[in-house]
Amino acid sequence: DEDNDRRILSDIHSKLAVMETKRGRPESAEHHLQVALSHALALNDSSKIIEVHADYADALFREEDFQAALPIYERGIGFCNPAKFPVEYYTFIHGIGKTHLHLGHVKASERHLLKALNGLKRHEARPRLYALELSLSKLYARTGDWTRFQNHLKRSEEYKAAELESNELATI
Repeated sequence: DEDNDRRILSDIHSKLAVMETKRGRPESAEHHLQVALSHALALNDSSKIIEVHADYADALFREEDFQAALPIYERGIGFCNPAKFPVEYYTFIHGIGKTHLHLGHVKASERHLLKALNGLKRHEARPRLYALELSLSKLYARTGDWTRFQNHLKRSEEYKAAELESNELATI
């Protein structure tokens, strides 16, 4: 059916956008992003729209194209109703915060990272809290606040250990 075809096409073009980002082809990546989004929008599928933005923004971030990643994270958050998609909403906030850190915007980074921390803690998103605590430790290492650096690094390690233990228990 047409909806299923749109879902498949959205997935394919989303993956192509990520692949083209890795290949250093921003125009092609942007084209595939737009095609993926057009299919997701036609479906009126919020979770697909959110996923497409997250995958593309994360790919840009991994390629260290922070100037390009920031507006994609910001655009993606516009599709996240925090009541319906709270973990995704705060994950976008985290993306915005870590991108600001790489752009040298320390205050904006701290504001976003702390907002994401509060939100993800409320929703007990442990796997995401590991990465967020690690981002906060990097922020405080950069500012020279060694006490906060150590606190957040320790918490990130605790979340990681708890997640590894949880995964190990799931295989039993």
